[in-house]
Amino acid sequence: MVDAEYVKDQMNLIGLDWKVIANEAFYQRDETLKTVRRFTDCLTKLYRRRNMIAHQTDRSHSDANFQDITKDYVQGFISDIVKIVYVINKKAHEKSKISEMG
Repeated sequence: MVDAEYVKDQMNLIGLDWKVIANEAFYQRDETLKTVRRFTDCLTKLYRRRNMIAHQTDRSHSDANFQDITKDYVQGFISDIVKIVYVINKKAHEKSKISEMG
């Protein structure tokens, strides 16, 4: 798991526009939070939580209290990551087909 900026850089290296990925993965009708913000927030929160678990035994930095992990919390992140991975895979296949034709 890596920071959102690193993921954006990696997508750029393989020729995928991270904003297109964000738009397809997180678009919701009548949503006020922009898709690019949802994409970045999702990856940033997941990365920070991973670091908290790995480096602080899942304790808050400010008061050393354990942080709760609920089923809904985990399922929410799984759902978001599945959306992102699905769209990356779809766009990579589309790009591959275009390069095969040209």
